[in-house]
Amino acid sequence: MIEDVLLMKVNKKEAEAEKIIEKYGKPVGFPIFYLVNPDGSLRDSWSGYSKKSFLTKVEELLNQPD
Repeated sequence: MIEDVLLMKVNKKEAEAEKIIEKYGKPVGFPIFYLVNPDGSLRDSWSGYSKKSFLTKVEELLNQPD
């Protein structure tokens, strides 16, 4: 169970974006989403967006056992 979730928007032109891409991998497309565990490890990533697919994907991932 995840008690705290942090959503963060990063502009790919910002210096911080390069650090995130280095740590979690180069995006295949944009926008890119990284779901990160509390310990900083990558749980999953995906690209593309539609409200329904985003909400479905997040719900599916948050309901998976660790």
